[in-house]
Amino acid sequence: MHPGKKVSAPGHIRHNAQRRRSADISIPKTSKVVIPGGLVGRQTARRLVFTVTRYTLQMQIEDFREADLDDVLALNQAAVPHVNSIDRDTLQWFAANASYFRVARSEGSIVGFLIGLQPGLDYASENYQWFCARHRRFGYVDRVVVSPAARRRGIASQLYDDYAATLRSYVPLMTCEVNIRPSNESSMIYHEQRGFVQVATQETEGGDKEVALMEKRL
Repeated sequence: MHPGKKVSAPGHIRHNAQRRRSADISIPKTSKVVIPGGLVGRQTARRLVFTVTRYTLQMQIEDFREADLDDVLALNQAAVPHVNSIDRDTLQWFAANASYFRVARSEGSIVGFLIGLQPGLDYASENYQWFCARHRRFGYVDRVVVSPAARRRGIASQLYDDYAATLRSYVPLMTCEVNIRPSNESSMIYHEQRGFVQVATQETEGGDKEVALMEKRL
């Protein structure tokens, strides 16, 4: 999810199509193997390929469907308190009003989702209303959730990238909030690495929570 500096190792790896055990990853004859340093032999390269294949999630990003409601609701509730608890009626409201509501699906199961809103909605979120009071055009990430079993596989990043691609043609800004109290330090680090900048803080829910209000220029 957060790629580090790559170091190209010398040498080439021959690719044998008949012996390839995975259809997901291939190494062309002209490709160099990129690892954190050192010369890589053929068997080592194959092990690296199979390891990457094993942990690469085959995933599609698709529009939310009514049949997804129960699975999305279960994912959301499992992520509380990092996202707010919601009920079926609220989720159906999102389905009817969100400008972006897409799910990440792998092998028929939903492993993540992102809900994005535009300004001008009758939505009582204090954080959404904070951005509405200051910007005319923006995309607001109301929530992004990834299944615990599928984390650290780039799903949230792909959802963010997909949402950003839909916004760039007509809004200059993506916004969100990250919990400070209760703390969600990993989420803060992740958003800062993706280019979000903290512009303010705000207490919500009568002071029970405090959030960092974040913005990213597109």
